[in-house]
Amino acid sequence: MTKTKILYSVVIILSLIIIGIGVDSFLNKLITNAQQKGYQAGITDSVVSVIQQSRNCQPVSLFIANQTFNFVDMTCLQQQTAQGKTPSTK
Repeated sequence: MTKTKILYSVVIILSLIIIGIGVDSFLNKLITNAQQKGYQAGITDSVVSVIQQSRNCQPVSLFIANQTFNFVDMTCLQQQTAQGKTPSTK
């Protein structure tokens, strides 16, 4: 009887370990998916923000490390060029 009890105990412990690994894997996938969705939403929001800000014909400054990048909507530049004005740099 003792060997049977030991065998059952080992089977139960191994089953619990396998279930635990499966649950851990499932939760890691959920977390990774949530992080990816958040990352994608952040990128989308940033691009939309730059586009919206540039629509009012003012340069939009973006800072990456120690570099600055200025963006202006090309439609504004074309309109100002057609009107003989120079682009605003406020």
